[in-house]
Amino acid sequence: MQKQAWISLGVAFVITVVPACSVQKKTAAMNKPQSFSIMGLGDSITEGSADFFSYLFPLDSLLRQAGHEPRFVGPRSSLYHGNTLHHNGFGGKTAEYLAAHIDSVYAAFPADVVLLHAGHNHFQEEAPVPGIVQAQRSIIRSIKKINSAAIILVAGVITSGKLPKYSYIPELNTAIRKMVDSLKDPHVIFVDQSKGWKWPAYTIEDNVHPNQAGAQVIATRWYKALEPLLSSNTGITSVQADSLLPASEFSARSGLPNFFGKIKQGQPVRVAFLGGSITRAGGGYRDQLLTWLRGQYPAARFEEIMAAVSGTGSDFGACRVQQHVIDHKPDLVFVEFAVNDNRWPMLFVRETMEGIVRQIWKADAATDICFIYTFAAENLPLLAKNKFPASVSAMEKVAAYYHIPSIHMGLAAVDEIEKGTLLMTGKRDEPSAIPVFSLDGVHPLPETGHAIYTRVLAKNLLLLDSYGAPGKHPLLPVLEQRAWANAGMISLGTQAKFSGNWGRTDSVTKGKEYFPLLPEVYATASPDASLKVSFTGTRFGLADIMGPGTAAIEITIDRQPPRIINRFDAFCTYYRLNYFVLSDLPPGKHTATIRLAPGQLDKAAILKTRNAAVKDWNPYKPEVVYTGAVLY
Repeated sequence: MQKQAWISLGVAFVITVVPACSVQKKTAAMNKPQSFSIMGLGDSITEGSADFFSYLFPLDSLLRQAGHEPRFVGPRSSLYHGNTLHHNGFGGKTAEYLAAHIDSVYAAFPADVVLLHAGHNHFQEEAPVPGIVQAQRSIIRSIKKINSAAIILVAGVITSGKLPKYSYIPELNTAIRKMVDSLKDPHVIFVDQSKGWKWPAYTIEDNVHPNQAGAQVIATRWYKALEPLLSSNTGITSVQADSLLPASEFSARSGLPNFFGKIKQGQPVRVAFLGGSITRAGGGYRDQLLTWLRGQYPAARFEEIMAAVSGTGSDFGACRVQQHVIDHKPDLVFVEFAVNDNRWPMLFVRETMEGIVRQIWKADAATDICFIYTFAAENLPLLAKNKFPASVSAMEKVAAYYHIPSIHMGLAAVDEIEKGTLLMTGKRDEPSAIPVFSLDGVHPLPETGHAIYTRVLAKNLLLLDSYGAPGKHPLLPVLEQRAWANAGMISLGTQAKFSGNWGRTDSVTKGKEYFPLLPEVYATASPDASLKVSFTGTRFGLADIMGPGTAAIEITIDRQPPRIINRFDAFCTYYRLNYFVLSDLPPGKHTATIRLAPGQLDKAAILKTRNAAVKDWNPYKPEVVYTGAVLY
C-alpha cells in the first residue's frame, strides 16, 4: 500500500448509485436529520491519494443528500475539490499499527461512529490472519473502553488482484466476521465490503486501491449499514450529548470588581491574555484593547502578561497557566480558547477550563477572570440559529457555575455577515466593496474582525464596571471530578534522564516571540538517543517546538506499545511552540521513554495539503526532536 499522507484528490466524484428520488423518500421517512461525528479508521484505502480515491468523500455526499450532518474527525485529513475531511487513515500501515495508537487517537477524537477497514499491508507468507483479527479486537476494546455507546462498523476488507500477496484476504474476512459475531455487541456491526467486489472494475492499475467507481461502492455499503441507525427512533447516541446553549453576547455574573477597584485607585493593573493564535495576533484585539484601556483610564498603569500560544487549546492552557500567568501575579485574566476547543467533547472542555479557573483562584482568589469567545467559519450555521457551538456551551457551564463574566466578541460580526454587510472570508489582493472579516475563516483581520472584537469587548467591559463587590472569589466544590486542577508543566532539565546525544539549544527559540514561554529546549537528531521521564497520574505530554526540521517521535509508556506522534504538519514552514497531551493513562506511577521515530516523514506530501510553496528544501532535510517541558 502507498505510504502517503494528507493528499489532494483531483478527479470529481459522480454520485450515481443512489437515485435522488430514493434519497428523498428515505429522508421523508426519517424522524429527524442526524448530526454525528464519524471516524474513518484504516490505511490508504481510507486516506486516499493523488492517484486513487477515498470512500470518505462519496460517503459524506450520500449522508448529506439524505439530510444528515456528518462531522468527520481524526488527526489526519484529505482534500478533494476544496473539501477537507478528517480521518484516521494511515497509508502503508497495518491493523497492528492502528491498534497501537487507537487509545490516544480516539481519546482525542471520540467519534460516535467508527468505520474500521484494516487488513492489508501484510504478505501471505506471514500467515497474518490471527494477528490482524487480534489487532481489530484490541481496537474495538479500546474504543469501547472510552465510549461504550460508540457504533463500530467493521469491514470485511476489499479483495485484491495483487496475488499471491493478498491471498489471505478471504480467510481474513471469514475470521473478522466470526470475531464480530463473538462480541455479541449490537453496536459492533460487520459490513462485508468484499461481497461482490470486482477488483478488475473497481481498482486502479495496481489492482488494490479503489478507483472512482470502487470508492462509490465502498461508500454506498457504509451508507446502507448506517441508514437503519439514522432512521431509527433512537438514532446514534452522540458523545457530544450535552445541549447547546442559546447564544448571547454578554453575561455579567459577578463582574470584575477587583480589576475595576484597582483602576479607580490608580494602582498598577496587570492584565493576562491566555489563549490561542487569535489572541496572539500582533495588532489584534489584545493590542487594541490595551490601547483602549490606557486611553479610557489614563490614571491607571496597565501591564500586559502575554500568554497566548498559536494552535493550542485549553488543555495546554491548564498545564501552563502557572508559569505563563499565575507566576506574574495578574489582576485580570482573559481566557480565549473557543475556536481551538471547538471539536473537543464538551465534558473535556469543562474539565480543562475548570482546571484553569481553580489553579488561578487557588493561587490568588482575588484575581478576576473573564471568559471571551471568538468564532470561525464552521461556527456560522449554529451561531446564525442563535446557538453557541459545543466549546462555548461547555465553557458557559463553567462560567455560570463559578459566576465568571463572559463576552462573545463575535456575535456582532455574525450579525453583519448575515446581513451581507461583512464577508466572512476574502482575499487581501482582491478589492471588495464589502469589508472582509478574515482571509482564512478563522483569524480576523486587524482592521475589520479584530476591530469588531475590540469594540464589543470594550463596550461590555464598561458594563461590567457596575457588577460585584471587591473581595475573594469563592472556590466552590469541583464541578467536574476530573477537572485539570492539578495539571502542570515541568522543565525537562529537572525531570528527565537523558541517554545519547542530546544538547540544549536556543537555535529555534532565541529571538522568537514564544522564547519567554519555553526558554529551555533540548534537541537530538540521533536515532540512538532517548530520554526517560517518571511521573504519577493519568496524563503525560510534552511542550515542544515544531517546524521545518522536526520529525515524528516515538513514545513508549510503561510496557504499552509505542505511540508515534507526528511533530511535523502542513503549517511547519516556520518554527512554533506546540504541545501534545495523552490523557488516557491508568492512575498510578508511569515511565515514558521518548526517541525519534524510525523512518522519515514525507514532508513534501504533508506540505502539499496547504499548497505551501517551498523554494529551498534544505531546512526541511533534518529530522530533529526539539522538546522543553513535561506536561501532566
